[in-house]
Amino acid sequence: MEAMGGSDRLKSIQAVRCSANIWINGLEGKMTLTAKWPSSTLMEFEYPHSKLRAASAGGTVWSDPPGWLERQRIDYKFPKGSLVGELITRATGGAPWTEPPATPRGFGTPTAFIFGGLLAYGLNPSNGDRIEYQGIGAEEGFSAQILKYIRQEQDVQETYYLDPKTFLPFKVRVESRAANTAEIRYFGGWYSESGVTFNRRVEFFRDGLLYESHSQRQCVNQQLADSVFSSGVKK
Repeated sequence: MEAMGGSDRLKSIQAVRCSANIWINGLEGKMTLTAKWPSSTLMEFEYPHSKLRAASAGGTVWSDPPGWLERQRIDYKFPKGSLVGELITRATGGAPWTEPPATPRGFGTPTAFIFGGLLAYGLNPSNGDRIEYQGIGAEEGFSAQILKYIRQEQDVQETYYLDPKTFLPFKVRVESRAANTAEIRYFGGWYSESGVTFNRRVEFFRDGLLYESHSQRQCVNQQLADSVFSSGVKK
């Protein structure tokens, strides 16, 4: 937590909006992640021929178009023989997985949405969840402090590889045990803004293939109305 800005500074954040240029399987677009504490999150994607939006606020979750949000789960698979699954398989050169690209961060608390599960747990430990320290090891030629975040009530578990000098993650392995699938995320370009540490770059791999990358920038403590997270608001 100290590497990310310290618990006091992180707990003082009221709102964050992250804008990014993204690349997904050859398709370029823009992404915006918006969060307002304590419980509102919004993600928006804009591509040349489509726009996608999904939000969670006050216990209500919605997406536009309807049903799109469910397809972002890391363990989601399209029905066998479906047109969408076939198109994705062709677009990825016959990749063995047929899931659509997973979203950079799942919903949940704004802290997990913006900063990831490990930091969210550190600020507010969940009952039944646990952190296992795996020690110092070599990871892709680099020394790393290795931490595994295991969730009691969710299928997904995350392994974090931290730079021993900065204690910032350079790699995260996200695994779905039920779907027997894993996603590797690489982080870089760390910088400080308003006393909080963010990353500029993240790349997503499955089965050794790069399928998504982000080049992003964050702004903290913006003034955001609750209506921003309503399904009736269009940008």
